[in-house]
Amino acid sequence: MRYVRPVLEVRGVYPLDRGDVDGQKSILGGVKADFLLHNRLRPYGDFLVGRGAVRYASPGYQVGNVIYELSTTNVYSFGGGFDHDLTPRLGLRLDAQVQRWGYAPTASGNMYPTLVTVGLVYRLGFDRPHRQ
Repeated sequence: MRYVRPVLEVRGVYPLDRGDVDGQKSILGGVKADFLLHNRLRPYGDFLVGRGAVRYASPGYQVGNVIYELSTTNVYSFGGGFDHDLTPRLGLRLDAQVQRWGYAPTASGNMYPTLVTVGLVYRLGFDRPHRQ
């Protein structure tokens, strides 16, 4: 389609502070679909898959007789947001993701963190010529 551009995406999360309960780190990759509806404002949707680790704060997270200190699992993430171009290579991003992490100390055995982020995007410019 003329107004949809598929993109490969890789993103990672690393906690600077483990917090009071846990710290989550992950590396995810997958597909993103940019919807080219406006010149500077581009909504998108994505689906990412990867690995994640949860390190629980000392002395661990106790459920019954089991103390969880570290768990690693596959992570599935889907979401979307929009990019607002400031220049041809630099933009602002508002993003929301819902993730599914397995092997969690919950009744279902899964946890579903929701992330909302604001950030800067830098494009390498492979798909369009550099403008002076």
